[in-house]
Amino acid sequence: MTYFFDKIFRRYPIKTRRILEILPGSVSWFLILFPIWGSIFIPYVVAVFILFFDIYWFYRSFSLVVTSYIASKKIKKAESEDWLKNAKKLSDFSKVNHIIIIPNYQESTEKLIRLINTLKDQTFPKKKIHVILAMEKREKHARAKANEIIRLFDGTFGGIYATFHPDTPGEVKGKSSNEAYAGKWVHDKLIKNGNLDIDYLTY
Repeated sequence: MTYFFDKIFRRYPIKTRRILEILPGSVSWFLILFPIWGSIFIPYVVAVFILFFDIYWFYRSFSLVVTSYIASKKIKKAESEDWLKNAKKLSDFSKVNHIIIIPNYQESTEKLIRLINTLKDQTFPKKKIHVILAMEKREKHARAKANEIIRLFDGTFGGIYATFHPDTPGEVKGKSSNEAYAGKWVHDKLIKNGNLDIDYLTY
């Protein structure tokens, strides 16, 4: 079969390409107009098709309602659970630390401060949280902005640091490369030196 199509495509490259261009649109319009032309030529088939179509979407809608109700009940139950209290019962809870990497580029200082304040106001022990401001080195005044934020929250968390992602030749600029650079910095500076145990670390 592959040999057959390969032979056809090689013999008629322009015609086959044109057919493949027309085919998706033709199939779409065929299905869209099916209830109209089908009701003229094959009304019984169209009636059966519409009936099964309605039954199918009624089933899908009913399933959506049921699963949404179940999901909402589970969410409410999870929200009422005291997860921190449950976590403290674990024998190794005291060893757990959490790394939060905040990649940003040209974000305002006020926006970053507002974000970090939400971390400060949550219930998890703040001394077990380590905040990494993943800055881009190419951003003007990035160091001054990071230093201002670090001074403001100094002593609030287990640690607050800043990394400055350089522009590396061949690397795609963006959030992922910035996060990866910050992650490597965490491994080299906070894990390798023994400050944090990677087996009890979450990101």
